[in-house]
Parts: sequence; structure tokens; C-alpha cells
Amino acid sequence: MKLTWFLLSLCLSIQTTHATDTIQSAPKNNSISGGPTPSRTPTKIDSLRTKLKALSPFGGIKGGVTLADTTRISLLNDLGWELKYQNPDTSIFLGKQALKLIEALPFTDGEESGVRSEFTANTHSNLGAYYYLKGDYPLSLSHHFKALEIREAKKDQNGMAISLGNIGLVYWNQSDYPKALEYYFKALKMDEDLGDKAGIASDLGNIGIVYWHQGHYPKALEYYFKRMKLDEELGNKSYMAINLGNIGLVYFSQGDYPQALHYYFKALKIDGELGNKNGIARHIGNIGIIYLNQKDYSKALDYYSKALKIDEELGNKNGIARHLGNIGHVYDSQGDYPKALEYYFKALNMDEELGNKNGIGRHLGNIGFLYTQIGRFAEAEVYLDSALTMCENIGALNYIMQFEKSMSGLYDTTAQLTARGVNLPGFKNLSDLWHGAYVHYKKYTTAKDSLFNEEKSKDIGRLEQKHEFEMVMLQEEQIKNEELRIQNEQISRRNSLQYSLIVIGLLVIGLLVGMLGKFNLSVRVVEAIVFIAFMIFFEFLLVLLDPTIESWSGGEPLWKLLANALLAATIFPLHSFFEGKVKKRVLKVKKEGSPKSVQRTPDSFGGDSRLPNTDNNGGSGKALLLFIGLVVTLGLNSGFDSKQDSLKAELKKELSDTTRIKILNKLGWQIMYQTPDTAILLNTKALKLAEQVKWQKGIANTLRNLGVFNDIKGNYPQALQHYSIALKINEELNNQKGIAATLGNIGLVYWNQGDYPKALEYYFKVLKMDEELGDKGGVTINLGNIGNVYNSQGDYPKALEYYFKALKIREELGAKNLIAITLGNIGIVYDNQGDYSKALEFYFKSLKIKEKAGNKKGIAVTLGNIGIAYRNQSDYPKALEYYFKALKMREELGAKNMIAITLGNIGSLYTQTGRFVEAEVYLDSALILCESVGALYSTMQLELSMSDLYDTTAQLLMRGRNPNLSGFKNLTGLWRKAYGHYKKYSTAKDSLFNEEKSKDIGRLEQKHEFEMAILLEEQIKNEELRIQNEKIARRNKLQYSGIVLGLVFLFMGIFIGARRFRKIEDHKAYLQYVRMMEGALFISFLIFFEFMLVLLDNYIEQLTGGEPLYKLLINVLLATAIFPLHSFLEVKLKDRVIRTERENVESVQ
Repeated sequence: MKLTWFLLSLCLSIQTTHATDTIQSAPKNNSISGGPTPSRTPTKIDSLRTKLKALSPFGGIKGGVTLADTTRISLLNDLGWELKYQNPDTSIFLGKQALKLIEALPFTDGEESGVRSEFTANTHSNLGAYYYLKGDYPLSLSHHFKALEIREAKKDQNGMAISLGNIGLVYWNQSDYPKALEYYFKALKMDEDLGDKAGIASDLGNIGIVYWHQGHYPKALEYYFKRMKLDEELGNKSYMAINLGNIGLVYFSQGDYPQALHYYFKALKIDGELGNKNGIARHIGNIGIIYLNQKDYSKALDYYSKALKIDEELGNKNGIARHLGNIGHVYDSQGDYPKALEYYFKALNMDEELGNKNGIGRHLGNIGFLYTQIGRFAEAEVYLDSALTMCENIGALNYIMQFEKSMSGLYDTTAQLTARGVNLPGFKNLSDLWHGAYVHYKKYTTAKDSLFNEEKSKDIGRLEQKHEFEMVMLQEEQIKNEELRIQNEQISRRNSLQYSLIVIGLLVIGLLVGMLGKFNLSVRVVEAIVFIAFMIFFEFLLVLLDPTIESWSGGEPLWKLLANALLAATIFPLHSFFEGKVKKRVLKVKKEGSPKSVQRTPDSFGGDSRLPNTDNNGGSGKALLLFIGLVVTLGLNSGFDSKQDSLKAELKKELSDTTRIKILNKLGWQIMYQTPDTAILLNTKALKLAEQVKWQKGIANTLRNLGVFNDIKGNYPQALQHYSIALKINEELNNQKGIAATLGNIGLVYWNQGDYPKALEYYFKVLKMDEELGDKGGVTINLGNIGNVYNSQGDYPKALEYYFKALKIREELGAKNLIAITLGNIGIVYDNQGDYSKALEFYFKSLKIKEKAGNKKGIAVTLGNIGIAYRNQSDYPKALEYYFKALKMREELGAKNMIAITLGNIGSLYTQTGRFVEAEVYLDSALILCESVGALYSTMQLELSMSDLYDTTAQLLMRGRNPNLSGFKNLTGLWRKAYGHYKKYSTAKDSLFNEEKSKDIGRLEQKHEFEMAILLEEQIKNEELRIQNEKIARRNKLQYSGIVLGLVFLFMGIFIGARRFRKIEDHKAYLQYVRMMEGALFISFLIFFEFMLVLLDNYIEQLTGGEPLYKLLINVLLATAIFPLHSFLEVKLKDRVIRTERENVESVQ
């Protein structure tokens, strides 16, 4: 296969040191593989050499290094960087000299952790780039990892991002795409954390290139266009040109040549304006490739020649070698093979001078491929073999894959020519030629599998899904934070405005209260207005101070109560002053406007009394106070008991005439393994009846049963058709259990067809649904099915993980039939892992349960598996015994797919035991049967078995060890058949395990893991929150109860304490005590008011939506409701004080 060298624009990010005393970080360079970074003129190189010569000779290393030698290190690194394309060997020499100087630097420990480590990391990074350019990837990785290690120790995130990107680039060139993407995504995440847009752009471009190389063109374009947007924001025209060129490559790969040329010319225009000759040469070369593929050879040569001329002027030998190779491709395509060889050899010589092993291997392979085309097969063999040797040395898997295929093609071609009687010197033995074609094709598929194998593709899919999840979560968090910020700002502005209005309102109320003395109002009304105003003022202060109180108290109700009490005590003097002033004014107005004979009520606790003696009411007041206290206590505590309605009911509507349908379905289900055709007939009748009575649920169930029966018979398209209609009906009915069951059945069909990504997609959907429904039986079925898929893919640890999860739940449920299935599946995994004794142990456990249940299908499966285990133990008679038992039972059941599997197993065993004629018969019968039912996975395995049969017989015939191979005497025919069947196996395998399918599986796995992790995290958080809320609720309930009792005892204490008035004879002390009791009552009501607000907070919040003005209105209403109780208790207290004062006066008289 001829390899065209595309001029890629990769993002190699290198940090260099400059010729200064301090270390600086160069910007991230962005185009190594497709051509050099922006041009370095000879003038700069000469200038660097001049500066180096001006310093003392390199003997400084021996004679003692000073701080001034940091300049030499910077110059060595800069000069090496400038020479990397023209002479990478010189660059490597200069880098090593720099490392020697760094090691000899006389820094202290503190300085060493900074300057020395940065010099060392940067130099290793540069050396990694030089070895990369030479195609020595192991050494390149070694230096990049050293640089990364140093930067990680320094926690230099910017440097780490650069190293990660460079490591990804090397892995990309080694064709290890999962590793490349792993490091590119790490670099991307780090650059995103740093907010380094230039770094992000570089990483996005590199990820796009990997996807391009994998043929994942939409993904490649997605990342390129993301990068383009960033480059435009940054105004980075040089990188915009690089990205435009890469976009052009994607369109070229898709065969959209006009679009490709459009982007190439846009890139060329920008680099032309910038005077970037390296970029110009790169784009011109890529334009030449377009014209080559359009068969416009003159234009292609024109552009290649222009690109070659520019790189010759620049002295860019890497670029020269590339263009020479591409010019060779033009002549090759024109059929001018001598010219093509001339340029291929020129390119080869140039890369040999550079020591570029990658380029050498590529040119050798292209020359070998050309020799195959022109019939110089002996030379083709030599060059292809040399190319393979070179590529194997450097680990260039992509080239190995291509050239192994070319070698297979060489032997295939020569074999066909020899078979037709063409005399080919050196290629006489036809059997050897088919053997060579077969062997190299197997090596080609092995290399391809290592590049694009299922696990790697799954890893890539997992990385993609992980990155997407992380980005989605990051974006959601950013959106939530932004929405919260905007919401908080809006709430803050609203609250500030409304609080301002409340303050103004309170001032107005204060002024109005002060003016009450001018009106002829009753004392009771004045007291109410003042009381309510101060209640609101108290609550307003608590709102403003709430964050401080919450922080200080830790949310503890008792500590908050203490804070409220202190605030209430602070407010009381102001309340007392206002109330006294206003009441005096009111009484003055009343006195001036009323007759003198009218009696007046006392204006304070110490005022004159004209009220009659009411000693007989004292008892009733106490009783009333106690009654109120008990009612309040009992009422509030009853509110703490939370009651939840835990009963939920689901109603299912069923028609009375559905009995016959149910019986038909049940009978069909019972006989589906023994006689699936009869089961289909019974359920077809049930379906007609269900349609007549228009019972949708019955129709869905019957269709699902018909799908199951057709699946058993291997009629997969018919099964899918029935399931699809059943699924649609269940979705219309919103029958979650029916939906889950049908999705699982669809997954089973896809599994039987070998479409594993589709199977897993459906199984994971059902698993999630059953977990949400709490359907343990459904969960176990899906766990087992997922285990089956992983088992089919050879992922045995994953398979066992899911099987044992399923087994545990099934044992808890006592589901014997399902237990038997799971035991059998576990046995299969142990069998595949080579633990045959364990496999047989689980098989026989499973068989025992199935025989008791009379499950013929299950018995047949287990008998076949026991046969496999005995075969693996080399007990072939036992193996055949169980195989034939399984075959007989499966033939009775009419299960075509399972019959084919058993026939294949018998055929493979006959191959193993040397009964080749019988093996061929059984394997051939199995293949015909599998192809008839479209069982791709079984077909793939049988093609491999057929290839192994002919491979084995050919090798035996070559060694002469079995002369009695009747029907297997033609060695040439045997190798040809081995090769042919192996190619068919490879084709079937590619259709089953192609890269996109495997990536889809990886994405599904990662998605499920993320969803389960999020669900588990949410469950843990909810449980922790529930426990915390319960603790807080218990604590608050206890403390609130204490507060209620405390308030009751406080009120009672105030009245009981009034008895002390009888013992106080000093009038001044008497008045102070009265004032204290008045304050205690007022503070108690402030606390009682706040306590009621705390209890009602949730209801008030829901009612008001958090609006301060509405909350103020609620507070006013609550204060108004509380005032009568305050007034009543105040009157009672005054009454007691007045009586005590009168008694004291009478005793004095």
C-alpha cells in the first residue's frame, strides 16, 4: 500500500530558555509534524553562534561553572531549537551539553528547586522534541516524561500541560491513539483549569488530529472548529492558518476536494500575509495532494515543486524529504515508475542523512509497494521486509499494519500468477506463496487489532464520555452559579429597596406614635400601636442581624433565644420611654377634654388608683394564666409531630374478557422451548383476540411473547419487528414494566446478532429503569445480560462482576431458574479463564436445577458447556458425549442458532482430534446454518475454525506426519483455503468489532458509571441530609419544648414575683422593681413573638415568596393577634401591683 505523506499541522508545545539571566517560557509552538514552527532565519542562527563564541569555551564545565553560565545554557537551548529541522543531531548534542552545564550549576538548595529544575525540565522537553523529529519515539518519551516529572514536583501546571501535550504527540505518532487522547485530554483539562486559552486551543487541535487519523471526521471537525473560535478570539493568525489547513485535511479525507481546497487557500493566504514560509510550504504541499487525487498531475507537480523550492531555501530537510516522496507519488500514479523510483530514492537518502527512521521506513515500504505493482517481486519482497524491520524497531504500528498487508498482497498476487502458469523467478512454490499471504495477513490483522482493538476503542469512548460529562457538569455548575449570582443580586437589590422602605415606614410610624398625644385616643389603642410598632422594629433588627446571630449560635435555638433576649432587653428602655411619653400626652388630652368628676385609669404601675378592690378575682387570674400556658404548650408541641402518608396505590385496568388471552399466552410461554412453533401459533390466536377486544396491554404482552419465540428460533428480524410494536404500545400506555421488559428483549436480539454496542445500550437503559422501579427481578435479569455481553467480548472480570451481582440478588429472591442460568454463565467465564474444575462445578450445579425444572433449553445449553469444559481438559470422549446430548435436545427444540453452535463445537473437536474429514462436514453444515439465520458472531467463530482446520492439515502435510489425510493432500489448496477463510473471519470480525461500535460501548459504560456514581452520591447526600435533618429536628423539638415551658414559667414567674411588692416599703425601690417587672413582661412577649415567627417561618416563606414587604405584613398581623394576650396579662399584673400598693398605703395609715 502506497503511503502519501500529508503535511499535518500538529501542536507540539515546547518550552525553551532564552539568552537571558532569568528563565522565560516561550509561547506554545504549534506545528511540528506538518512542518516547522515559524521560520528561523540564518541570521538568528549566526547571531546565536556568535554569542556562544564570545563566551569562554566549553571547558567551563571542567573549570567551574558560575551563575553567568546560565546564559550559555539558554544559548545552547535556543541554538538547538533553531537547528532542529536542519540538523536534529546537532540539536541533540547541544541539548546534552546544556544538561551537563545545568548539573554543574553552583546553586543552593533553595535556588536549585527553582532555576535548576526549570532549566532541566525545559532542556529535557527540547531533547524530547529532537528525538521525536528523528523518529526515535522511545527516547523522545523518556525525555518528555523526565520533564513532566520535574514539573509535577514543582507543581508547574503550565509546564505540565505542555509536557502532557508533547507525550500525547509521540503516542499519536506511534499510532497509540487511546494513549494519545488520554494525555491530550489531561492537558486540555489542565489548561481549562488554568484558563489558558492558547493552551486550550493547542489541545483541541491535537485531539482533532487524532480523530482525523482514526477516520472520525465529524469529531475532528468539531474540535477544529472549537479551536478556530478560540484562535479568532486570541487574534492568533498563525495558528488560525494551521487550523484551517487541518480542516482542509478532514474534507480531503472525506473526498470533498472543493471544500478542502477552499480551506487550504484560506490558510495559504494568511501565512502569505504573515510571511510564514514554513506554513506556505506546508499548505502548497497539501494543495498538491488534492490535485494528485483529482488526477490533475501537472498541477500536483507544480505545487509540490513550489513547496520543495521553499523548503530548500529554508534548509528544512524534513520538508524536502516529504515533498520528494510526494512527487514520487505523482509519477507513480502517472505510471512513470522510473521517475517515481528516482524521487522515492531521493527522499530515502534525505531521511537516511537525517536519521529519520520514521521516514526511512515509509519510503522503503512505498518503494516495495511500487516494485509489486511493476512486477519486480523479488525487490518488492526485499524492500517491504526492510520497511517492516525498520518500523518494528521504532514501534510504528500504523506502518507495520500497512506493510504487512502489502506483503500479504505481494504473495497473494504471485500465488495467483503462479497458479495461472506464469514463471516467476524466486516464487515457484505455490503452497509457500499462499502460506506467506496467509501468515502476513494474520500479522496485518494482529497489528490492526493492536491499533484499533476493542479495548482501546472502548477506552477512547470512555475518555470522550468522561470529558463530555465533566464539561457538561462544569457548564451546568457555571450556569447555576451565574443564575444564583444574578438571582442573589436581584434579591439583594429588591431587599435593599424594601428594607429602605421599611426603615422609612418605621420612622413614619415613630413620628405618628409621637404625635398620638395630640389625639383623643384610648390608652388601650395607644398601647396596641406602640406594642405592634416595637414588635416590628424588633423583628426588623433580627432580620438584619440574622447572619451574625446564625454564625455565632451555630443554629442552636437556645443560643439564638439568648441573643434575642439580649436584643429585646436593649430595646425595652426605648419602648418604655416612648410608651410613657405618648400615654402622658394622651392622658393630658383626656384630662383637658373631660369633666373632673370622671375617674381615670392608672397611667403607670405606680399611679394613683380609684379602682374598686378586686381581691376575689386573683384566683381566677392565676387559673386563666395556667390554662393559657398549658394550651400554648400542648398546641405548639403537637405541631412538632410530623405525619407522613406512606401508602401509595397503583391502579391497573383490565377487561373481564381477557382470561382466554392470558391462558393462551401462558400456555405458549410454557411450551416455547419444547415446541416454539406451537407457541407461536397459540400466541398468534391470542393476538387476534386481543385486537378484537381492543385490549392494548394484552396486545403488547402477546407481541412481546411472539418476539421471544422467534428469537428462540433464530428469526431475529421477525423478533425485532414484534418487539418494536410492543414497545410502542407500552410507551403509549406508560407501562414502565412493559417498556423495561421489551427493551431488555430487544437487547437480547442484538446480542444474539453480535451487535454488542446496541445490546449494551438497551440493557443499561433497562437496568436503570428497573433500579428506579425497585424491580429486583428485572435488575438481576439485566445484570446477567450485561455479563453475557462482556463475556462474549472476552472481558471476563467485568462479566464475573455482573454475574455475581445477579446471583446474589437471585439467591435472596429464591429464583431457582434464574440462579441456574447465572451459575451456568459463571461456569462459562471460569472455562474461558482456564479454570476448568471451577467451570464444571458451576455447570453441574446449574444442570441439577434445570433438570428438576424440566427446562430443556437450559439443559441443552449446560450440556454443551460441559462438553466444552471436558474438551478444554483434553477429555475428548466425554466432550463428544455431552456435545451430542446437547445437539439432540436442540434439534428437538428447533433452535437453529444453537444447533449451529453445537455442530461447530463438534467440528472443532474433530479438528483437534485429527478427524479432519468429519470436522470439515460439521463445520461446513454449521456455517450454512449460521448464515441462514444471520448469526454474525457464530459465523465469525466458524470461519476461524475452518481456517484453523486447513492451517492444521497444511502444517501436518508439510511435515509429513499424517499421510492418511484423505481429501487433504493438496498443500496449495489447504493454504489457499486457510487464507480465504481467515480473510472472511477478519471481515466478519470487523463488522462486529469495528472501532465505532467499541467506542460506543466504552461511552455507554462510562455513561452508566457516571449515572450510577451520581445516583449513589445523591443517595448518600440525601441520606446524610435526612439523618442531619432528623438530628436537628429532634434537637430543635427538644429545645423548642424547653423554650415553650420556659416562656410559660417566665410569665408565671412575673406574676408570682409581684408578691414581693408587699415586702418593699421604700417607694424608690418599689418603683424600680415595678419597672423591672414591666420590662420582663415586654421582653417575654418580644421573645414569644419571635418564637412564633420561627415556628411559622416555612409557611410564611411559602406564602410571601421571601418578599420583605409581604413578610412585614404577616408580622404586623401576628403582632396584632398577640397584643390582646399581652394587654390582658399586663392588666392582670397592673391589677396585682395596684392592690399591693393600696395595701401598703393602708398599712402606713
